[in-house]
Amino acid sequence: MTIGRKLITLGTCLSLLLGAVPSVTWAASGPSAFCHITDGSFTTCADGTREWADVTPAEFPQRHAFLYSDQANLRPDRAEPGSPADTFMLLYDECGTTTPLRKDDYFLVNFDTVEKHQNGPEELVRYSIHVFSDGTIIFIENGHVQTDSAGRSRVAEIDGQRGKATFGRSPRCDFDHLVVEYEIELSAAGGDSYSPDPLFWGGTPPNKPPVAVNDTKDIADRPRDDIPVLGNDFDPDGSLDPGSVAIVNAPGHGTARISGGVVTYEKGQDFEDTDEFSYTVADNEGATSNQAKVTITGNCPTGLSNPVQLPPVTATDILGQIGKGYRVSYDPLGLTFNTVSARSPAYCSLDSNSGVLRVRLTCLHPFGLCPAIFPPSIGVVVATSTATASLDFYRAEDAAVPPVCDFQALRNNCSLNSPAGGSIFVKWHTDGFDIRDSLTGTLGYNTGPLTFWANLNALASPKAPLAAKVQAAEVYFHTTLIDHLASIDRFAIVQEPPAEVLVTDPSGAQTGRTTAGAVLNGITGSIYTNNPEGSAATALILNPPPGQYQVLVHGPDGSPFTLSMAVVDLFGDARNPGVTETTASGTTSPTGNTFSFNVPVAHRPPLPRLATRPGFDATELPPNDDGSTGAVPIGFTANFFGRQFSSAFVNNNGNLTLDQPLGTFTPFDLSSTQRSIIAPFFADVDTRQGNTVHYGTGTVDGHPAFGATWPSVGCYNQITSVRNDFQVVLVDRSDVNPGDFDIEFNYNRIQWETGTASGGNAACQGGASARAGFAKGTGQPGTFVELPGSGVPGAFLDLNQDTGLINHSVDSPVRGRYDFAVRNGAPVIADADRDGVLDELDNCPDTANPDQRDAALDGIGDACEPPGRQHATAGFLQAGLDGRTTVEAAPLGVDQEPSLTDRLVRIVTFRLAAGLATSAQTLTSNLVASLVNSGLVPASGADALTQAVLSHLNRPPDCHALHPYPATLWPPNHKMVGITVSGATDPDDGDTVTTTIDAITQDEPLTGPEDATAPDATLTAPLSTTASLRAERLGTGDGRIYRVHVTARDAAGLTCQTTITVAVPHDQAHAPIDSAPPSYNSLGS
Repeated sequence: MTIGRKLITLGTCLSLLLGAVPSVTWAASGPSAFCHITDGSFTTCADGTREWADVTPAEFPQRHAFLYSDQANLRPDRAEPGSPADTFMLLYDECGTTTPLRKDDYFLVNFDTVEKHQNGPEELVRYSIHVFSDGTIIFIENGHVQTDSAGRSRVAEIDGQRGKATFGRSPRCDFDHLVVEYEIELSAAGGDSYSPDPLFWGGTPPNKPPVAVNDTKDIADRPRDDIPVLGNDFDPDGSLDPGSVAIVNAPGHGTARISGGVVTYEKGQDFEDTDEFSYTVADNEGATSNQAKVTITGNCPTGLSNPVQLPPVTATDILGQIGKGYRVSYDPLGLTFNTVSARSPAYCSLDSNSGVLRVRLTCLHPFGLCPAIFPPSIGVVVATSTATASLDFYRAEDAAVPPVCDFQALRNNCSLNSPAGGSIFVKWHTDGFDIRDSLTGTLGYNTGPLTFWANLNALASPKAPLAAKVQAAEVYFHTTLIDHLASIDRFAIVQEPPAEVLVTDPSGAQTGRTTAGAVLNGITGSIYTNNPEGSAATALILNPPPGQYQVLVHGPDGSPFTLSMAVVDLFGDARNPGVTETTASGTTSPTGNTFSFNVPVAHRPPLPRLATRPGFDATELPPNDDGSTGAVPIGFTANFFGRQFSSAFVNNNGNLTLDQPLGTFTPFDLSSTQRSIIAPFFADVDTRQGNTVHYGTGTVDGHPAFGATWPSVGCYNQITSVRNDFQVVLVDRSDVNPGDFDIEFNYNRIQWETGTASGGNAACQGGASARAGFAKGTGQPGTFVELPGSGVPGAFLDLNQDTGLINHSVDSPVRGRYDFAVRNGAPVIADADRDGVLDELDNCPDTANPDQRDAALDGIGDACEPPGRQHATAGFLQAGLDGRTTVEAAPLGVDQEPSLTDRLVRIVTFRLAAGLATSAQTLTSNLVASLVNSGLVPASGADALTQAVLSHLNRPPDCHALHPYPATLWPPNHKMVGITVSGATDPDDGDTVTTTIDAITQDEPLTGPEDATAPDATLTAPLSTTASLRAERLGTGDGRIYRVHVTARDAAGLTCQTTITVAVPHDQAHAPIDSAPPSYNSLGS
């Protein structure tokens, strides 16, 4: 996260105040620049111009500092005497700090606050605010930097919070010193606007503002529509004023006009099927609501039947020898797409009818040399392709767009154009093309399922009606796929006027005329023809398998012939087919002459790359695993950390080295290596299958350059189901200074990160993951840079929006391109502590902390908060209902700050006492669950933390008042008498106390020499508070004592235990004597 580029000091200006809603960590403040401060009545400012809090401040004598806290009325609509407070203010007058903060130094304010949104559970949220001297703040919530609507993180105000660290005099200290203040609107920390939480209030809660509720409006293909935004809004203690509706944030792709509580939205030229704006409304007392968001969608209308006309596609003429030409063309195709239920998460889905695409071959031969089957200039249907298709439209946030097709290894489930800048994406799918050879009827196959994506923004205006978008998308898919997935990928034509030909394929199958005169069409997908004059024999083979073909030419003795054997490739670009022709000539004979031609393995040229630059591919590093080149000249001399080099070793495993080749396949830490290395993607590349590494020289913006490209390469062990496409380019910048150069890392696609020999799984993910960066090879600070995510499983992959290499850039507008200027031998990057983390990403830029640990989630790396460091001034603040505070004034070390358990106990105690919660168990469980969700507490520790808080909150029941009734049994008449025990109490929050009789004993035997009867006691029921005791005693004894053993238990499970007695006197004149021991079980068992 970005927290500023300069040193952020803590020793001078850090303080801590943690507690209940909010429990605040910080220092206090002096004269307010934000008047007015009040706890219910306004006062005159002590200096005549400013007003200080009239709550008695807490003093920190160790630092000669004072902390003020109070409530304020700062909102213009409440700025009159007697109006309720709307803001809580902290002011800190640190007289002991007599130097101002530097430009990027800041005070830290931490507090824990309870938020409760509508009917949801309570959540504990950690706020951290960095307060700067220029009146700006950075707000961090649960460890995440928050930004305003413009995407800025350091701002003057955000979410109702402001702050400033000034330098000057105050009524307490008549000399220049540091004065800091921080304020937060009451609604900002309470969840709902003006949450019913009296923590910051005075005696009377304010008028509750109205509640505006988010709306969604689907306007389909309509250019405008009315939205009754007040339809679901309400005011909890008054009524809404329809005339007060105000647009706060205007729509980004249209306009919004207000009339009597109704907003009319009209699409703009750049409408992209979704838009949003926000508004507020006031109540009859002028209180303004929260901002509500209105989301505009342009979902496709139901029941749409949309005809699409796909144009004919005609290829350039296919020319063999002069006069031997053919042309391939594709007929126009009419389809109709009908809307169906959207296939989530798509917002619009359509299915087509079944269409038949016809592929034609036209003979262009002059002089009557066209075969009979191909009349001159008439296109003959040679193949048909039958299929249905579907289209699904997605908004960018819902679209899992795959990598761009290269039509080599990646020719399905890929994107046909660049996704960059796209807001709408369309997915095209077919279950497969049924393709049939129309000439022979013998060739039939199905391509299987095909899925392709496209960035619709490059094809149609976002404001265009759905029908226009469907037309544009389907035409694009149709024409692009004809180029790359032609119904006939290639064909071979063998012609020999005027002789006969017989073609034999690599399997031995034959097509043509034999020397005995028989006509064969044995090669799959082939046909032999000759014109009526017998002057144009032709063998046509559709989709010929690769390999060596033999051609026998025969005819009458002595006739000259010219043989053409052509292989026509349509894939790559059907409009400009590739033709490879082999010719031969001679004189015919009845036995014939044999010639051969080769049909090569298909090679499909890739589409243009995204971030990687073209070229730099003159030389191939042959297929290998862990191999390297020798020293390759780069074409110029570069200064890399003081070492001059003019050559580099290209290593298969994603890096260049400057000292010697590197065959290591498990990436090592670039911060400690002794190797001089430049690594765009250091991992276990395996090129024994699939594509290989290429390298060479070229230019970038007119500057000499050297580059190495890893184009869609696989990983170890010969895995090509996932591919990476990346590049490194070194650019000569000696025009700046001798030896200066730029390092450029380019990434198009990163689908894997680890070879299987480095702990990766079958998809080459997990394990010892890839690293990217460069290093001098000494391990000294400032001599290495690693990109964030190096060595972290999953960090570099395309699907990781936070650190995926294709999703970001450095010093380049091109996504996936990372530029590093090296000047005078050192990289020009902002990395003050030289820990390899750029300052703009570093949470502790002046202390090396490459791991960026931040246990407190306050935007300060743990390296800047060592446990032994003492805050300049610190205290524990708990705000009361009247705005006053309790403060523990002694400075604290970081390791002495109140524990999470302590803070939760204070918060729960406060909310129970204030009537904001009724159950300690429920409130504590909700708060702990929110800490688990925010990452502050591991899920495995939730139960223990909950119990720890409850045990601190809840004292056990009190058994001292437990007593029996009756306490004396008389007369001793052998009968059973019922007793009841009661009187246990709960000392804390009035929890229900359950009392049970556990056991009953007595000091006389159950049976004896005189008139005793056993058993002498029974329990009314298990876990009961009642029992029956026998009114009995020994005639020769001193009376009987029954001992009743009792347990009391509260709702949290805490207990107390005691023993109470019931007496049976020997006679009325003498009280019984407890003669224990012995002790006998009165229950008789």
